[in-house]
Amino acid sequence: MMNDELSMTNDQSTPQPNSRPVMPLPNFPLWAGLTFWAASLLAFSGMAESAGELRILAAAGRLAAYGIPADSTLAWVFAPLMWLGQRLPGLNPLHLGLLTNSLLPAIVTGLLAWAAMRRGMSPRAVLWLTLVFGALGIARKFNGDSPPMPVWLASADDLLPVRLYLFLPPAILGAVVAGNLWWGWRGEKTIPLWLVGVLTVWLTGQFLLGAAHFSARTDVPADTAVRAALASAAPDDTVWVSLPPDDDPPAFETWWVGNVRTPAPMTIVPADASVNDAPLPVRGIIRLYERRRRASDPPHPAAVRLAAQEFPLAETWLNGGGRLSRYAAFPANLLAVPVNVSFDGGIALETFAITAQIVSPGDVLGVRLRWQSAGTPDAPVVGFVHLIGVDGALAAQQDRLLQNTGVPQGYGLQLPADAPPGDYPLVVGLYRQDDGARLARADGSPDDFLYLITIVVP
Repeated sequence: MMNDELSMTNDQSTPQPNSRPVMPLPNFPLWAGLTFWAASLLAFSGMAESAGELRILAAAGRLAAYGIPADSTLAWVFAPLMWLGQRLPGLNPLHLGLLTNSLLPAIVTGLLAWAAMRRGMSPRAVLWLTLVFGALGIARKFNGDSPPMPVWLASADDLLPVRLYLFLPPAILGAVVAGNLWWGWRGEKTIPLWLVGVLTVWLTGQFLLGAAHFSARTDVPADTAVRAALASAAPDDTVWVSLPPDDDPPAFETWWVGNVRTPAPMTIVPADASVNDAPLPVRGIIRLYERRRRASDPPHPAAVRLAAQEFPLAETWLNGGGRLSRYAAFPANLLAVPVNVSFDGGIALETFAITAQIVSPGDVLGVRLRWQSAGTPDAPVVGFVHLIGVDGALAAQQDRLLQNTGVPQGYGLQLPADAPPGDYPLVVGLYRQDDGARLARADGSPDDFLYLITIVVP
């Protein structure tokens, strides 16, 4: 009897074994997260999927590129990846920022598996819960009326090797991780976790390089030209972009942050925006990109204001639509010198003003002329400003169509960087736009131009 009692006591004091089920695969939450990381890459569209993402990524891009503070807390989360993408050659910062959205479902899936295991769910239940939740997270990207297309299937016009280059890295990663998940669940040997981690980083990088290359191939020629032209912009330049009515400003700004590398921050001027109150720099270069504009389209209000108030330097019509113009900004209160010299056709030059009489090589000389007309010219007339070099050849010039006489009109002359020192006469005149014939002076002078002043190049 005593032996029976002793036996019962020993049974009660013996600790019970842990009843929590043991997963067949060690580190299952990590393997599950890696599986859906590969699946997220396969479903990667390379585009923001909501207006919120557009605002956040645009703010993160401005923060990373120009140090402009963001008003969104999430923008500070995206900013490090955007900063990295802007500095690593060959990557698209927008894609690297969107990786945060791909990383989130992978992390949440792994945490869900870990929480289910902690609650003592059976291995089979944990597996199915993880698979269903992860699959729903991936399927969420394809909900709505226009689901985002995976970037590696975005164009059927590309050659098969290009699409395979985008498809193979995440496919290989998915096969490796899913294979390890299968073999480990069956109790077989798996690839070491550290090696899978190295493969994950390398294959993700290869996919991002391919996606950035694909994005560059699908840009319209005008956008490609703008990227090349603005790469040389100075940090203190002003960059304006006017958009056509059908362009979405947040979407374009996000594209800009991801694709255009310019030291100068950009300001979007929508088609219906008022630009009269937008601040202009006192000095410097203003670059205006009129996206998708054709020669037959009416000028954007931003172009009208800059043409009236600043000093045009050059303009380029881009293949595929659009115009890229450069203006020099100078103070508005330049000293006007009276001239009052008339040309044939009833047009007279009343005053002129210059930004400086001593101009260094490579700098910009601004000339402001006030033309006045006694009537309406029979044909369109162009005013020209020529800077004559020390050798008698043309050193710089600017021609502008006279549209509103009585209003000062600016001319920007970019001196050559190798302009030799000496005296450079500044002359102006008029010619008909249709045949290029110069208008003679009406004061009896035999010249068809007017000498204004001598510019000194030190």
